[in-house]
Amino acid sequence: MDLTTVTSVTPDVSATLDNLADALRRSASRLALQQAHASLEGDSVARHLLERLARIQAELRNQSAASTDLATQIEQLHQLQEQVRSNSTIQALA
Repeated sequence: MDLTTVTSVTPDVSATLDNLADALRRSASRLALQQAHASLEGDSVARHLLERLARIQAELRNQSAASTDLATQIEQLHQLQEQVRSNSTIQALA
């Protein structure tokens, strides 16, 4: 049976599954995650920090160890990591 196949279930099992799905949708952790994502969408500073961090991390992965700019980029990465750690919007997602 593949995962797209629906099998018949008893009304009791169906009701239990519906109740479980509703409980999951209302769970505190799911609601907190939704709120954190909404906060991130509304916080351009936090989004910009994450974008810069991702860009610098990608650049570092692609550079050779012999690059003269490597030390500067690593320092920038450390600074950005600290800003990300101190940003309350981003930390709400952690």
